[in-house]
Amino acid sequence: MIKFFRKIRQNLLMENKTAKYFKYAIGEIILVVVGILIALQINNWNESRKATLKEIAVSKQLLEDAKQDSIFFEKRNESLDKMARNMAFSLSNGQTDFPELNEMVKDGGILIHSGVNFTSIIGGNINEFLNVITNPEIKESLRDYMTNYNNLKFAIELLNSTTNNEHILFKKQFASEVLKFSESRKKEDLLNFYFTNEFKSLSLIIQDHIENVLVHLGVFKETNQKLISDLHTYLEQKTQ
Repeated sequence: MIKFFRKIRQNLLMENKTAKYFKYAIGEIILVVVGILIALQINNWNESRKATLKEIAVSKQLLEDAKQDSIFFEKRNESLDKMARNMAFSLSNGQTDFPELNEMVKDGGILIHSGVNFTSIIGGNINEFLNVITNPEIKESLRDYMTNYNNLKFAIELLNSTTNNEHILFKKQFASEVLKFSESRKKEDLLNFYFTNEFKSLSLIIQDHIENVLVHLGVFKETNQKLISDLHTYLEQKTQ
């Protein structure tokens, strides 16, 4: 192709057709520029297509991670609700509903967790997601997600620290009573120290922290559902 155009230019020069030569040269330059622009456009289109496919793949993974977070923290919610019922049962002298009591009597255990396990799959990969996602609504949801997760994380860490410290004191203070209950597994042995002022003080401290965690957990769960909804909408639009 290059030889063909070069031969045309040479023939025009040999025939002293300078005006036509310059016109042809300009046309050839324009043709080359157009070709370059088309090539760049195709390259940009390919790069954009690759970026879109990557964003779709990351969004699908993000959606699955958000669903897993939803399941995990729902279970944490159930565990915290059980702890809250335990504390309320003590503070009310047994006047509130606490269905887990019989289970505790049977197992010979005391329902005071030394810590609540928590983790977010998305929390550990937030920067990776933000670097790929371009959809403004999803990016905003991700930032809100991380903010609310960090707030929840701090509240849970505070609860864990408190329950762990108080649990140690509790076991020292009621060591003989706990041992007696563990051996006898009688409800009255459990209630003997459950309704003491000392145990109620412990319950009140932990209850305050549980309520704080549950508030932050509620906000986080709303953010989680918002992110899931945004991702569903985005993927439906991209895969139509």
